[in-house]
Amino acid sequence: MSTHTATDQRMAGPSLKQVLRYSNGAGQPPLLDTRDLFACNRVIRVLHNNQEYRLQLTRNGKLILVK
Repeated sequence: MSTHTATDQRMAGPSLKQVLRYSNGAGQPPLLDTRDLFACNRVIRVLHNNQEYRLQLTRNGKLILVK
C-alpha cells in the first residue's frame, strides 16, 4: 500500500541539481522551465549569498524578484 499523495507524485522527477548537471553541455547556461518551478506554488524562495529572495509568478504571467 502506497502512502504517496498526488502532490508527492507531482514533485517526483529529477532534482534541480540533476537538471543543472545534465543541461545542454554545449556551453549554454541551464534552461529552467517556469512551469516546472511554479508547478505547486506561485512563489518560490531563492537563497543567494545567505540572503533570501522571493520569485513570484503574477496573475499576468510576469516574474517578480523581491528581497
